[in-house]
Amino acid sequence: MVLLRALDVARPDLLWYQIATALLAIFIIVLAWQEPRALLTLLITELVLGGSGRMILIGGVLPFRSLLLILAPLSAWRADASIFHDREVLKATVRMTAAVLIGMILLWGLYGYFQGNEPSRILADIDGFSGLLLIPWAWLILKDPSLTRFAQKVGISVLTILAVVTLLLFVAHSIISTFSSFSLLHLADVILRERLGVTGAIGITATNEPRVLFVSSILLIPTVLYFLINLIPTKKVSHPELDSGSRMQLSWIPAFAGMTLLILALLVSRSRGLFLGTATAFATTFGLLTVKRWVKLVAAILVIAIGLLIIGEALREKELLPNSTRFLQSNALITEIAKRPLFGAGFGATISDPMGSGKQLSIFELGYHDLAFKTGLVGLLLWFGLMGILWWRGVSRFRIEKDEGHRYLLAVLLGTSIAFAVMGIFNPVITGVYNIALLGLLAVAIDRNDQKMAYASTIEAKPL
Repeated sequence: MVLLRALDVARPDLLWYQIATALLAIFIIVLAWQEPRALLTLLITELVLGGSGRMILIGGVLPFRSLLLILAPLSAWRADASIFHDREVLKATVRMTAAVLIGMILLWGLYGYFQGNEPSRILADIDGFSGLLLIPWAWLILKDPSLTRFAQKVGISVLTILAVVTLLLFVAHSIISTFSSFSLLHLADVILRERLGVTGAIGITATNEPRVLFVSSILLIPTVLYFLINLIPTKKVSHPELDSGSRMQLSWIPAFAGMTLLILALLVSRSRGLFLGTATAFATTFGLLTVKRWVKLVAAILVIAIGLLIIGEALREKELLPNSTRFLQSNALITEIAKRPLFGAGFGATISDPMGSGKQLSIFELGYHDLAFKTGLVGLLLWFGLMGILWWRGVSRFRIEKDEGHRYLLAVLLGTSIAFAVMGIFNPVITGVYNIALLGLLAVAIDRNDQKMAYASTIEAKPL
């Protein structure tokens, strides 16, 4: 309780808090102008460790993450002013991705407004699309191999911290819960959720098993793939002049240790969505990188088997817990979707909490149900059309890519994007900031061009 009272001193509605955060915003703006890489470091750190991005509210209103995302294009321009003049930056795939996602914001944002939905809820639905603001930095990172390695180091470092914190909380929770019915970790969960805005779960599952999960835990999936790729023996590059040197090499010991640490952090989440997403990412990445058909077949069978196990577990849970959140939300959303199947109810639309709390809900556990409820059949077609084109172009680019580091990057991005798409069945990730940023990065990776590509096109493509 002492901790809660201490946090009450730093309430966003207090004048000193608003002045202090306003001064912080001025400092961050100067930092973005003077030290672009420092802002990039801060942005990556906040995305991984900042929970829902509301740990600090600038002026008591603007989330700290939103400030960093708004400043991202400015800092990218300061890092390389040519980025907004170079026609190579806005090539076909990037233009298409930005046009579709911005079009969805405008169309269903305005539609929701004219439907009478609350502006604050409309903005909350649009918030995830702010990941598009990272496209300029994505282009610079892939353009400059040294910046690529820098971003990798920062990302790996903060994600390793996230994994360590997750495991420490899990061990502490397990030990304390053994000796006391009241866990101090429950207090930590209250602080993280209600006072610091860190979305996650420190508690127990329906079967009384301890778990620790954060919203950014899904970023452990591409990091596990990164460590896994570093365990793959590197073959001699037949055309070294095409290797940009963007791949940050690790020896097998730190790569294996890092992968083990992150897999343990994924396991203690006890999240079906994360398990299925990780298996899908592994299978997709291996399917791209291997030329052996039997490996592709085994990978596909693995995903199907895990998927069937998860579906079976979900059906068992439905029998044991017929009033669980996902099943009640699913039934309620399907009823609402049937009322407006074509264009949906618009961003910001709500339903009464089917759990009976009396609250109006606008954020739901089931990603595709949420999208269908708010954008209807038209929105779903746009979304799946965009996904299909990105995956098709990504695989096509992968097949002709000669830069070894970029091949691995494309494999990880494709594997992760497909994993997030699968996780959308169980979790609200598809229109979140992580997935939107990932789609922007994938589009940039597909369109990335340099002087080597002209020469690369004359060389026989590597087989899948």
